[in-house]
Amino acid sequence: MKTVILLLLGFTFLLSAGESCYSVQLTSVYKTEQNSSELKSKKYDNSCKVMEIGSNIVVRCGCFSKFKEANAHLREFAKKYKDAYVLSTYRSRFENENSVVAPITKPLLAQTFALAHKTEVLDDIVPAARVLDVSSVQEGVKSEQVVVKQSKAKKTQKSKVKKKNKLKKKKKSKAKKKKKKLKKQSRAQQYGYNRYLKKLQNNKARGKYKYKYKFGAQISYDMAYVNEADQSYTSGDFRRIRVYHQGSFWREKLFYELEYSFTGSNKFKDNFVGYKNHNKTLDFNYRIKTGNIRIPFSLERYTSSKNNMFMERALTDAYAEGRQLGAELLLHKKFTKQDSANLFLSLFTSSIDERLDEDIIKQGYSVRGTYAHKWRKNHLLSIGSAYFSQNINGDKVNFNETAESYLMQNEYISASIKNANRLTKNNIELLYIYDNYSLQSEYTQVGVDAINKSTHRRNNKL
Repeated sequence: MKTVILLLLGFTFLLSAGESCYSVQLTSVYKTEQNSSELKSKKYDNSCKVMEIGSNIVVRCGCFSKFKEANAHLREFAKKYKDAYVLSTYRSRFENENSVVAPITKPLLAQTFALAHKTEVLDDIVPAARVLDVSSVQEGVKSEQVVVKQSKAKKTQKSKVKKKNKLKKKKKSKAKKKKKKLKKQSRAQQYGYNRYLKKLQNNKARGKYKYKYKFGAQISYDMAYVNEADQSYTSGDFRRIRVYHQGSFWREKLFYELEYSFTGSNKFKDNFVGYKNHNKTLDFNYRIKTGNIRIPFSLERYTSSKNNMFMERALTDAYAEGRQLGAELLLHKKFTKQDSANLFLSLFTSSIDERLDEDIIKQGYSVRGTYAHKWRKNHLLSIGSAYFSQNINGDKVNFNETAESYLMQNEYISASIKNANRLTKNNIELLYIYDNYSLQSEYTQVGVDAINKSTHRRNNKL
């Protein structure tokens, strides 16, 4: 009995294999007179036919025995007809001249494949085996399996990358949280200190007079290890303890400074009032200072201790002049972006400390000029010369140079001339800066005229 059924099924399969085929359906619309006229009026490929199937009007092209052939035919129409697909249909529909087919009450759905292979309603109930191409099905299944494997591999890679990124983000967030905690702790510790610092300065010009101010201090402490004949020891001492206050009005045009030192013989340092502005007619800048000021003579001495090149000043500092009570005029002219010149003029008398010690009053003046050429940032050459003259009025002139550190008591220069009448000095200076390197040199000549008309001269070259 079983053998008979199998023989019948095989016979029916062979009969039906010749009745069905694969075709490419381009479009399908609802059957109306307008739609049918529009579809029939269009030009299609020679293999295409306009068919009426039930309540729909369709356009199908080609009748192929294998799915591969129909799929290759589909690629020709894919660009123009995006909704085109492959389906299985009856071969008789392409052979009949009148392609009008009645609807079927009992449908049979054909097998669908990965490449847009859709189904259609057949005229008669036919076993599913009659529309299947076993080779095409196997190839389709294999291609689907490959696609699935590739998609799974991509998903696993993406998941791994996501996990790594999440771990990195977690680490970064943890590090940020730690930093925030440390910042909060440091802020809490420094809160009082920062409040104190904010009160010490006001860098924003506010109010009617555009007032700025600043309080500060300079503290230098020396430590040394000394190894002498039979003993060695360590020692330390303060080199500088200074406090100062600076202020300005009208966008720093009017300015002042007050400075006091707790170390050294000279207690009153920079204590002056100044004014600076720009002369439009002659196109130069000028600055005026009056008070206890630095005398413009020698680049080494005129440079602040905050900006010294070395720990100790050069030997020419013994012949330079410190701060005196007087007035200074600075004229600054910029010729080009690279070239500029400065001219310093000063008149002075004895300093505040000398007056408190009731020393003899000594008047004098000084002139200093410099010229600078700047190639670029941190690359310049500056040359200058200065002249100094002071009435000593019969007092003694001393030239002493020791280390600025109080731990070293050696005297490098020590000279004294009594009954001096006038003191004159000449100075030549040179400065070259190239990026992080700088070269500075000076030559100073000192002349002392004594009351007994004998002249003593001392030269120092560095």
